[in-house]
Amino acid sequence: MPKRKHNFCNGYYYHIYNRGSNRQTIFNEPDDYYRFYCASSFYRFQNLPLKLSSFIRLKSEESSLIAESTFRTDNQKVSLLCYSFMLNHFHLLISQHIAGGISNYLHDLTDSYTHYFNMKYERSGSLFQGRFKSVLIKSDEQLLHLSRYIHLNPVTSGILSFEQLESYPWTSLPEYLKSVQGICEKKLILKHFSSEIQYKDFVLSRKDHQKTLNLLKNLTLD
Repeated sequence: MPKRKHNFCNGYYYHIYNRGSNRQTIFNEPDDYYRFYCASSFYRFQNLPLKLSSFIRLKSEESSLIAESTFRTDNQKVSLLCYSFMLNHFHLLISQHIAGGISNYLHDLTDSYTHYFNMKYERSGSLFQGRFKSVLIKSDEQLLHLSRYIHLNPVTSGILSFEQLESYPWTSLPEYLKSVQGICEKKLILKHFSSEIQYKDFVLSRKDHQKTLNLLKNLTLD
């Protein structure tokens, strides 16, 4: 599996993943997942005037002013297409808009969350297992099947059944199936399907599961 450092290119898609150091748990409770979700959203943007830890302590009027001026589509350094947050690892499907966007984003995201986690649980040191891993997506077929793989991660990890998957809150699948506003650029995936229902059928199809695994054997976490 490729693990070398990529020179990320604007407009291309990448599978990004990392796990806890020594496979340790990185999310102990729902608040931890939510904090990582907030950081995943917050650090997409350029020219942030403060860190997430400071932003969430602002009064609503102050945070609204920053959101209006900063949280704009044309101010993103990266776009997220899909995500999955698991007990001891995470997956992102991502594209950058500026040079260095992905590397800067992952640094800010993991540094922010590690600081939060260490403060909360009175620990020190690294939380994640070295540098994040990344793989370039080379075709639309890979892109679609990787979105499926990421959304199925709670099933393939053995914590949920296919029937329970839609209720798992820490993947982007609910954004795709319920037309809820979230943090992902869904159109890039959904344009290949006639409806959200067709995409749901694609994700949940058991008969295509092995095809997805075979296609992505060099694009996923070992």
